[in-house]
Formats: sequence, C-alpha cells, structure tokens
Amino acid sequence: VIIYNNLIQAYAEEIAIEKRHKRQTKTLFPNAPSSVDTMMDTKCKDFIEKAISLIQNMERSDRNGEFPRPDNFTYCSMCNLLAKVGNSEAAILSESYLRNVDGYDTPTWNAAISAWTSLCTIDGARRANELLNELEQSLNDAHGADDLTQGPNSLTYHTVISGWTRASLIGDSDYAATKAEHILHQMITNLKSKVPNAEYRFSPNVIAFSS
Repeated sequence: VIIYNNLIQAYAEEIAIEKRHKRQTKTLFPNAPSSVDTMMDTKCKDFIEKAISLIQNMERSDRNGEFPRPDNFTYCSMCNLLAKVGNSEAAILSESYLRNVDGYDTPTWNAAISAWTSLCTIDGARRANELLNELEQSLNDAHGADDLTQGPNSLTYHTVISGWTRASLIGDSDYAATKAEHILHQMITNLKSKVPNAEYRFSPNVIAFSS
C-alpha cells in the first residue's frame, strides 16, 4: 500500500511541475505555439490515467479479498493529485473518491475541497462551501468532534476562504468577497462554541484575515 500511495504522490508532484512549467512558459514566451501547451496537458493527462490505474488495481484487489487494499491515505493522495489539475472534471472525480474514505477524514476532505477551489470560479467556491457545511454537520455526531482526524479544521476554512477570494471578480457586486468574510466570521463565532478542541478547528490565522 505504501508503494502504491507513494507512486500516486509522485504523479501528483509531476503534475504540479508541468503546471508550473506551463505558467512559466506563458509568462516568458507569450507567443509560444499552442502545441507546447498541448504537450504539457497530454503529460498531465497521462499522469492522471496512471494514478487512476493504480487505484483501480488496489480496489480490484480489495474486492477479491487480496492486497494491496486502498486506505484513507490512498484516496487523500488521489484527491491531492486531482486538486493540482485545476478543472471541473478533476474536482468531480476527487469528490467521487472522497466518498470511499472512512468517516469524514480531514486531510482527504481538505484535498477534495481544494480541488474545487482550484477552479477559481464561483461554482467551484460554492461547492467547496457546501462540502465545508457537510463537514460541520459531522461535528454533531457524539464522537466526531473528539477525533481531530475527522471533520473540519482551520485549514478547511482557510481553503474555502481562498476559494471565494480567488473567484472574486470586478462587477460581481462583492458577492465572493462577502462570502469569504462570512466564512471568517463563522470561524470566530465557532471559537466560542462548545465543540471540543474549538481552538484547533476554528482559529483563523493572519492569512485568513489578509485574504
């Protein structure tokens, strides 16, 4: 399982590198031929397909009662990979993997939320916000709030705030900015709640205020 998970993480890093190269190429060579972009996108698609193939092999083994079987870290690694892609297809796919984890595993949910916020659109930020709301509801479970590996934490809120600020556009009547500020106030209000470990889950940092 560790080998499979590390391979998925490696493909995620390769995608991040290709995306970074693409941004640099557009900055340094704005008139570069479109074939360069196509080549980079093809590489990313190849890495995604390889990662999906790995996870499908693991799920097949699991159905047959064999090893290796995917664990929460497997799905978290896959959601992290898809968050680096930055399109709606990847975000939808990340959410499908999200439903395979045990409970409301915080790192995996944060990764899937990041996949939506990486779209830098109102729809992406809205879906990320809906997943945050679902995570908050999980804290109503008698045992959910005590487990720091389950439910939302400060990073969850910071990611959603980032999603709204990145979706903010001139002429949107402050819609996205208002949503971002609402999440910030929500964190501050939740700090006064009786939820166990409230300070860990809800404390906004300077980046949240700066956003």
